[in-house]
Amino acid sequence: MAEQKGFFKDYGVNVQIKDIESKSDSKSALASGKIQGIATSVDTNVLSAASGLKRDDSFESEGN
Repeated sequence: MAEQKGFFKDYGVNVQIKDIESKSDSKSALASGKIQGIATSVDTNVLSAASGLKRDDSFESEGN
């Protein structure tokens, strides 16, 4: 929605949104540096933390 409304462009941010269906693939892409962030559910965050994946919560929003 933010991309469609032009929010990224308004702030001069170059964002590419990728749809990765597999939780495992998205965690691997984040851990390897292929992507810089993910929007996901609480259960994925818990499992990622349990597996030792380091996170930066600076852009985490409530309810995600």
